[in-house]
Amino acid sequence: LIDMRSHGESGGEYFTYGFHERKDVSQLIDFLKDNHQQASQNIVVMGISAGGAVAISSAAYDNRIQGLITISAFADLNNTIKKQVPWLPSFWRNRAITRAEEIAEFNIAEISPINQIIKVNCPILIVHGTEDKYIPFVNGKKLLNAAKGEKLFYAVKGGNHSTVLDKGGEELQNNIVEFVYQIR
Repeated sequence: LIDMRSHGESGGEYFTYGFHERKDVSQLIDFLKDNHQQASQNIVVMGISAGGAVAISSAAYDNRIQGLITISAFADLNNTIKKQVPWLPSFWRNRAITRAEEIAEFNIAEISPINQIIKVNCPILIVHGTEDKYIPFVNGKKLLNAAKGEKLFYAVKGGNHSTVLDKGGEELQNNIVEFVYQIR
């Protein structure tokens, strides 16, 4: 399990939705390959919500990743911000995004999962709750439609952003395990 930069106990001042974090994931894979050769034969990354954006970006840039699982990931960060603060005038939102890009040294358009998932060359499992109002269900469908190659979609009926894992329960767990097992 990865404690992403600026989250939990990790260092780092800014979270960039995969722009810099994908390098952290690649460094972890380097460490695993160097120190745990046998245990690092089949690498599957999984991310939930913003972690899904990190997982997608990581899989797009590191071909050692052999499987990708996203749960409740957004398709486009700019559109997600717009939806979550619709009352904020667009010129303020755009100014805030531009300033965040300058401070944290990243580019929102480049890191957008919808733009990254088309570069992924490994099997993909996309999971999304049908009742997710925070990151609406349509985001999962957009990611599915943009993905190339082997891809699966699992809709968690009645799941919202915070209950998708609980609502998915054992059936979701079994689907994830089966997906990972097939990567071997």
